[in-house]
Amino acid sequence: MPDNTSGEYQRLVSQFWHNYLSLLEKFFIPVKARPWKPKRVEEYISTHQGVKLQHHSPHHIDEYLLAKGRMAHIPEWRFRQTADALRLLFKELIRPEWAACYDWYQWRAFSRELEPVHPTLMRDGNPSTLVAPNNNPLIRNTCKTQSAGLQIDQPPNRPGSGKRQVLKSFTLSIVFST
Repeated sequence: MPDNTSGEYQRLVSQFWHNYLSLLEKFFIPVKARPWKPKRVEEYISTHQGVKLQHHSPHHIDEYLLAKGRMAHIPEWRFRQTADALRLLFKELIRPEWAACYDWYQWRAFSRELEPVHPTLMRDGNPSTLVAPNNNPLIRNTCKTQSAGLQIDQPPNRPGSGKRQVLKSFTLSIVFST
């Protein structure tokens, strides 16, 4: 690749942006939104200096979008805009093998803003003290700061109603497929 000051390098950069802007037209991105997609791509490229775009992997995308998603000041529409700009960049322009089967739309689903009291919002919380609210009168929360447990009472007027079953431990597994 030519050095950053050569005329050939400048020509290649201009051609790259021309091709990207042409994609925005091809995919009917609204005219007023078009200047922002390249800006999001530029932000991504600037955080990965020294790595050519064709050498990027899903890991690069995941790390970048996870970091962006944790930034409280970024509104959900801007996060979706970033994810979509990267989708167009990689899936339609750069076209590495992985981009066609990468789950780009997971980032649209994950970009939804949650209300501040949402039980799954753990951005600023201590995971050992956060517990999802439960309106079920048969389940009482007996969580401690170091261990979590649930006390399950038998409903009244049923055989064994005076007994309590205690769940000593539990595991929550969340699996995301790519």
